[in-house]
Amino acid sequence: MPIEEHEVWQAWEALRTGGKSAGPDGISVADFRRFQVREIEGLLEELRAGRYLHGLYRAVQVRKPTGGRRTIAVANVRDRVVQRVLHDRLAPLIEATALDCSYAYRPERCHLDALERVGAFREDGFRHVIHADIRDCYDEISLRLVELLLGPLGVDDATLQLVLECLSAGYVGAARPPDMQGLPQGAVLSPILCNLVLTEFDRAMQGRHRRLVRFADDFVVLCHSEAGCLRHLARVREALANLGLEPNERKTEITSFDEGFHFLGARLVKSFIVPEKRPPYPCGPGRCVKDRKRIHLDFVF
Repeated sequence: MPIEEHEVWQAWEALRTGGKSAGPDGISVADFRRFQVREIEGLLEELRAGRYLHGLYRAVQVRKPTGGRRTIAVANVRDRVVQRVLHDRLAPLIEATALDCSYAYRPERCHLDALERVGAFREDGFRHVIHADIRDCYDEISLRLVELLLGPLGVDDATLQLVLECLSAGYVGAARPPDMQGLPQGAVLSPILCNLVLTEFDRAMQGRHRRLVRFADDFVVLCHSEAGCLRHLARVREALANLGLEPNERKTEITSFDEGFHFLGARLVKSFIVPEKRPPYPCGPGRCVKDRKRIHLDFVF
């Protein structure tokens, strides 16, 4: 389906108040805004003529809160606009496949809702916990798998190929990722496509004797007993392996509410869920500051 002019303008409006930094072409958001009519008309002409090519990403190294560094991919502003158009097309389709256990990058949801759900499962008798995250999740997701999962959603071939081009553009001064591997972290499209892949993990982890709560690649599986945790941890590893992923063993633990554990910027111990810091977790569209304050009061007890 051809990209329409109103889609491009809508995408630009969504991005113009976001990240300000320039991509490899040196054009910042402010620069793009000054010549927005010319820039968007040129972008539309390239898209309609089939001449559009996504530029390389600029790699920026940032410190992780838990130590180490991660690479953030900074695209040219014009490429962010195209990705936002694709995001807006794909997001409703991907949202329709999501399960209730997933809380990141979804409308009307945030990390506080995830914590609230964990507390509710504790009250239901799920007092033992597997806490883990996924090792190098974005880097290890196969773009072939993304392509395979997008197909049944009714995404047309032209849109699908444009998505894959955006994801596989590579970085300035570096070779393209081998074998179509990895979602560029920081790209507009990457979070919802990560969710698309991890929804397959969510499905595999549904079960009568366990409860999953996932926020992007960070998750807990709640069980009735420590023995149940040991048994279900094997299922976690199997479900991730089926997607070409694996848990970060250094951060994987079996614990309980009696012992206490940390999850999404809070300390959960016995019947208490105590925020320890303000984590940089994004809330979904529609979640306002007033709602977040209300949830804080509801779940700290």
